[in-house]
Amino acid sequence: EGGTDVLLKSSHESLVQLKLALEMDPSLKIKLQGHVCCSPDQILSLKRAQKVKEYLVKQKIDPSRIFCEGFSNTKNLVPNNSEENYSINRRVEVVFY
Repeated sequence: EGGTDVLLKSSHESLVQLKLALEMDPSLKIKLQGHVCCSPDQILSLKRAQKVKEYLVKQKIDPSRIFCEGFSNTKNLVPNNSEENYSINRRVEVVFY
């Protein structure tokens, strides 16, 4: 959702799958990379990543396994020329290592 760090209900299944993957392999660490669509907003992009971390920590995932980064609007997946594309560019990506 534009301008917020609220976790969408439609993301719930993905969050559960992420939690399960981390539970199944305690050696996994992740980077959560937050993104915004339109105007630059470094703080919001980082808050989005931190919101996912907060969810995982509440699910008993060790916070030392989770690192957060914000990329503002510097790494769009698609052009920002429609509502559909805005929603694609507003995201948190997970990098496993």
